[in-house]
Amino acid sequence: MAEQADTTRRDPQGLLPGDAIVAIDGVPVQGKIASWLPYYGASNEDAARRDIALALTRGPSGPVRIKRDRGGTLEEVTLQRVAVSP
Repeated sequence: MAEQADTTRRDPQGLLPGDAIVAIDGVPVQGKIASWLPYYGASNEDAARRDIALALTRGPSGPVRIKRDRGGTLEEVTLQRVAVSP
């Protein structure tokens, strides 16, 4: 069973459409993408980035620290990662 951050609620303290995730548990997202991109055999770079984005949000259930960019303002929030069906 895959697990990822619960973003289904439109909680202003969580994530909203348009928010950019800058770091997950203190690890910069751009660095992860750059290091993983060569290993994703997708049909094109956009598809590879989509697959990487999905992989980045998965992990064990429980709290996860997210640094988000909301309209140019960087904030760190703690969300709950929940189990989801594949």
